[in-house]
Amino acid sequence: MMNANTLTTTDHVIASIEVNGRILASVSKSNFSSLQEVAKFLIAMAGKYIGLAKLTIRNKTQGWTTTMAYAMRNNTPAAMGAMGLKGGTPRDGLQYRLW
Repeated sequence: MMNANTLTTTDHVIASIEVNGRILASVSKSNFSSLQEVAKFLIAMAGKYIGLAKLTIRNKTQGWTTTMAYAMRNNTPAAMGAMGLKGGTPRDGLQYRLW
């Protein structure tokens, strides 16, 4: 079974990290090879923020979107539990953590 939330370096990605409706950082570009790479890029752009944040990644080329919750402490994000690669819920034991 193919994973729906994969990235290739030629995919056009639109992503943002927001807190209470305020966008701290956003990007629209290609050349990302993984969800983790997109998340690290946005978090580095967001600067120092303490609190809960919402990370949204859209693969415009493949047509999928995923949203993840993060707790940010002194510019160090911590995944809010294991997020599944399919639809935001763990299935078939397939899980990942960004940090």
